[in-house]
Amino acid sequence: MTNITGEISKEDFVKSYALSIQKKEASIFVGAGTSIPSGNLSWTELIQPIADTLKININSYNDLVDITQYFLNDQAGNRNFINERILDSMSDQHNNNKTLQAISELPVSTFWTTNYDHLLEKYLEESGRKVDIKRNESSLTNSIRGRDATVFKMHGDKDDVNNTVITRDDFMNYTENHPNMSTALRGDFINKTFLFIGYSFNDPNLNYILGKIKKTNATNQRRHFCIVKRVQKDAPEYQDNDQQFHQDEVLQKYKVTDLNSYGIKTVFVDSYDEIPNI
Repeated sequence: MTNITGEISKEDFVKSYALSIQKKEASIFVGAGTSIPSGNLSWTELIQPIADTLKININSYNDLVDITQYFLNDQAGNRNFINERILDSMSDQHNNNKTLQAISELPVSTFWTTNYDHLLEKYLEESGRKVDIKRNESSLTNSIRGRDATVFKMHGDKDDVNNTVITRDDFMNYTENHPNMSTALRGDFINKTFLFIGYSFNDPNLNYILGKIKKTNATNQRRHFCIVKRVQKDAPEYQDNDQQFHQDEVLQKYKVTDLNSYGIKTVFVDSYDEIPNI
């Protein structure tokens, strides 16, 4: 794939983001993909048993939060099975997670995450950081003295699993139910340069976050960055399926262009193993 609108080279990204770090204007947004090397499930894997229960082909849905909403409706609002899936899907075992280790060692003080696990916090603490964790609305009003890293867990924490954000209603009512977290997020989008790591283009979390970015400042957007794995023809899923490869390649092009409209430049990698070195 040739360079497309919204793509930035690794070298130009490093120069630009390093400058933001030096100016203390950098933030990192950590997605579910960063926890997979530690044994946690992807969003699709998390939702798969729920889709199976509903007899839904998960591959036919672009927005996985629809499936969790359908299941909740079917269960008359009982979240028990969904909560069990969240708890069963994650581990706080490190398993030598080089990406999170590299993230934790950067001189960045503000971290946002949609992850329910505790991996990011643990890596920051092991790097000698004093971490202030914002798990919910009430935690935003208190700060730890001497903190040098703040982690905003905008979709909740596994220790308070019943209040995690996972269904469509949770996402749609987020601003009303989490007004202080939403205000903090909008402020950081205006004042800081974000780096998104661990998000795929079909991650439902990213779509809702992008909506918040556009609402924050539609006319004078700050530039942000997102590291994405490039669609590759030799990937196992495209074996003997050229049509699917070409379709996904074109779709990736349009999605990168769409990200650019939100002020987010895409940094392509051929392997996620490149991220720690970057």
